[in-house]
Amino acid sequence: MNSGIGRDKFIPHGTFSIERQGQLLLVDATGPFNHELISQLSDDLSEHEQALHHRPWVELAVMRCESAYTPEALNDLLTSMQRRHHNNMRAIAIQFEQPQSRLLTEHQLTSVLSKIAGLRFQFFDELEIAMDWCHACLGEYR
Repeated sequence: MNSGIGRDKFIPHGTFSIERQGQLLLVDATGPFNHELISQLSDDLSEHEQALHHRPWVELAVMRCESAYTPEALNDLLTSMQRRHHNNMRAIAIQFEQPQSRLLTEHQLTSVLSKIAGLRFQFFDELEIAMDWCHACLGEYR
């Protein structure tokens, strides 16, 4: 039975905001995440990438509460991460804030990020330490 709802017809699950601080993008996100949300995030990030791609940049992702991904969202995330890395993103810090499924999310993200040769990534409990790591990564390219 076909319900008439196609792949792109679902409501995005989760929320995000993006803030640029020099060569650092701060992404604040609350899941769970589906294809539609990751697609929106990827589109919004691509606008920032155009301003950043001329030299190395890093991302700090703050993951709040439930932050698991659907299988489709993980595939979309891999494509988005590959594009970001191609556009000179060199590292991503993932900081968990009040996580509800941290082990699952770490496993999902590791399975995606480890497929991108040369992309550094690390998980953090504290925002300040994650920010320091991002700045240290950027410092290696100056």
